[in-house]
Amino acid sequence: MRRLYLLVPLVLLALFAAPYLRHVATAREAARTLAETDAKARLAAEAEKKSAEQKARADADARAAARLAEEQKKETDKRAKWDADSRRLADDTASARRESTRLAAEVTRLANQLAAARAERARLTEETFATAKAVELARIGTDAAALEVQRLTTLLARRAADLAPAAPTAAPR
Repeated sequence: MRRLYLLVPLVLLALFAAPYLRHVATAREAARTLAETDAKARLAAEAEKKSAEQKARADADARAAARLAEEQKKETDKRAKWDADSRRLADDTASARRESTRLAAEVTRLANQLAAARAERARLTEETFATAKAVELARIGTDAAALEVQRLTTLLARRAADLAPAAPTAAPR
């Protein structure tokens, strides 16, 4: 019996060793296959991830380039508008200066014309007053002469009355 204790486990070990070793080999093969497929899937995922990253990077670069182009276009448009406004402002300033110079000359001409007109008015006023004075003096002279004539006429009439006989004599017949 003692032998059986030794033999039965050895026989059972031999009986189960073959399927166990086959199972271990199959399990190892399955694990290896699983590891290979897992590695392939990981590589495929990494490749897909790299492809997605490259695509995202390319899209980001394209958006950045488009944004940069848009900013440059805006800057160019802004500079063109600034230049156009500056030119318009310079033209308006030059036009205003020309108009100002023209109007200053016009003001000077009109001021001179006004001074000449005032001088002419003053001269004409003086001349009018002088003429009015001469007319008044002539009227006064005429009145004085008329009074003198009247005085002399009265004086002559008195003298004639004094010299005349007191009564008229009758005329011989």
